[in-house]
Amino acid sequence: MMSSISSAQLPKSIRRNVALRICIVYAIISAMWILLSDKLVFSLVAEPGDMALLSMVKGIVFVLATSAIIYVLVSRGLRAVGQSEQRYRHVVQRSQIGIFHYDMEWNITDCNTRLVEILQSARERLIGFNLQNLQDRSILPALEKAIEGEEGAFEGFYSATTGPARLWILLRTAPLFDEQERVKGGVAIIEDISERKWAEQALRNAERQYREIFEHAGEGIYQSTPDGRFIAANPALAQMLGYASADELIGSITDIERQVYVNQEERLLFRRSLEEHGSIKGFLSQLHRKDGTTIWVSENARVVRNGSPQIRYYEGAVQDITERKHAEEALSESEERYRSLVEMSPDAIAVHSEGRLVYANAAAAQLLGAGTPEELVGKPILSFVHPEYHETVRQRVESVGSEGVAAPLIEEKFIRLDGTVIDVEVVAIPFTFRGKPAVQVVIRDITPRNQAEREIRLLAQTVASTKDCVSITDLEDRTLFVNDAFVETYGFTREDLIGKPISIIRSPANAEELASQIRPATLAGGWYGEVVNRRKDGSNFPVELWTSVVRNEIDEPVAMVGVARDITERKRAEGSMQKLLRAIEQSDEVIFMTERDGTITYINPAFEKVYGFKREEAIGKTPRILKGGTLSEAVYRDFWALLLAGKSVRGDIVNRTKPGKLITVKSSISPIHDGEGSVTGFIAVQDDITDRKKAEEERKTLESQLFQAQKMESIGTLAGGIA
Repeated sequence: MMSSISSAQLPKSIRRNVALRICIVYAIISAMWILLSDKLVFSLVAEPGDMALLSMVKGIVFVLATSAIIYVLVSRGLRAVGQSEQRYRHVVQRSQIGIFHYDMEWNITDCNTRLVEILQSARERLIGFNLQNLQDRSILPALEKAIEGEEGAFEGFYSATTGPARLWILLRTAPLFDEQERVKGGVAIIEDISERKWAEQALRNAERQYREIFEHAGEGIYQSTPDGRFIAANPALAQMLGYASADELIGSITDIERQVYVNQEERLLFRRSLEEHGSIKGFLSQLHRKDGTTIWVSENARVVRNGSPQIRYYEGAVQDITERKHAEEALSESEERYRSLVEMSPDAIAVHSEGRLVYANAAAAQLLGAGTPEELVGKPILSFVHPEYHETVRQRVESVGSEGVAAPLIEEKFIRLDGTVIDVEVVAIPFTFRGKPAVQVVIRDITPRNQAEREIRLLAQTVASTKDCVSITDLEDRTLFVNDAFVETYGFTREDLIGKPISIIRSPANAEELASQIRPATLAGGWYGEVVNRRKDGSNFPVELWTSVVRNEIDEPVAMVGVARDITERKRAEGSMQKLLRAIEQSDEVIFMTERDGTITYINPAFEKVYGFKREEAIGKTPRILKGGTLSEAVYRDFWALLLAGKSVRGDIVNRTKPGKLITVKSSISPIHDGEGSVTGFIAVQDDITDRKKAEEERKTLESQLFQAQKMESIGTLAGGIA
């Protein structure tokens, strides 16, 4: 309660009115008393002594009378002031605006209940609070204005110090004066305008949203005058009519009926319907675009009067239905073609109702083995369905009829009129035939496809089980398929490869021009060669690669197949063979190889050097060209028997050179076996020991001669001793 509000705090006008009223009444009464009392005294008293006494009585009466009158006036004035004060307190306390007083030291001296509610603070915390201690000091300049004798104001977001309130406020301040008209403090009124602010914000948001909807709507939105000018238009309408912007549209169109409508009668009908009904929905019309082309639109519009009986403008939304119109026209045009298409369709199309065929096209007749479609009409549909699928077909027909939705594609088996069973794909849709519910089925013979799929699965199993790495790529070299051997050999997962360029397995160790050669050659028919590929771990390895192209039914290339074989071991073996060959070539010993029949296939340089035969002279011949003639045919037969039996033959042999010289060689001949252990040829290693043999013979001759000499000497000595 604001019980401490005194009369000094009341408005000056109230205090001034009370004082002025007393002064005026006092002046009137005094003047009348003076004038009337003196006349009365002079008329009633003639003696001077009585005159003095009567004047004294007159003065006493005047004083008493004026005192009584002043008392009455002051009492009434004070009562009026009290009533005004009471009304002021009542107004202040019941006000929906927060009010508080503060003194020159910035201390709050009083406040009303509404302020407590607004600031969400106890009255005890507010009374005596020094405003200089406000945490949110945004209102201090307005409060200071009142102390300076001026009015102040603040509007904004405010955070209370004495309570949790956070709100938008409108603050107004004015000075308070004492009896001497000196500023003794200030009065402030606070209005909580949060709801208004939120409403304004909501309104702004709504306006922004409306503007965004207006600007970004997919439909054309407009406002236009009855005389045919656009007041407003959104970008969608401008774009729909072929204009760069809404401004260009508004500025260019001055007569909608003449410039926009293809049929001006439609505009007149549009306006008449709007004016009669106030709104219109789905009005169809054809409009001109800026470039001269035309579009079909569907329009919803209403009349806007804004409280006036006259139409202010039209407001509407326009949807471009040109495509829909064209589709409807195309559909209408295609209805007649539909029957022709059905009749000419390569797929079998039939209609059955109540369990019997009522229509079949030529393809259906051919599929089911009938001479004409008429032969099929009237036959039970189940007579063409394999018994295994009777229940399935019954359920599908019931589902299509009861739910009115298409039955999905399914594989079934049908029986032709000649009893042949065929694989088919069937899709069923609800249909109306001659006013009765029916089912239309589209049937496709997939017997050849199933056979092809079985062959493909067999091929796929073959590819999956092969040890060679098989890959399929599209024409952009993206990987479509790899088999298990590919994954195992290269170390990639299928996820690493499928959809990725096949080049990720190519090694930079290949010649630069190699990649550019493989693709054209493959598309031309195929390529074969050796390349270096790369595993996922980055290691390189050699492969033998075959490529080929896959073509579609019109002979267009659609994919490429690559078959790669890891030839690391073969390359390693070839390397070892090369080393062995170099060793053989550089050997001082004679080395030559023959087929199983003895035909010489290889000789090393030592052979040429020892025997004198050139390579081309020896290759294709047999070792008979080396026979020295010292061994019998029986020895040679035994020799070959051992070799063909898979045994090695070693020994010294006397052979003949090309010039005819006999030489002795230490020979070692061994059989060559294939992977199954069969003898496929022979390898001979020979060392020319002619000189060594001759030296040994000479040594033996000398030893024999020495022994003979020693023997003779011993005999001579013995003979001399006897003698």
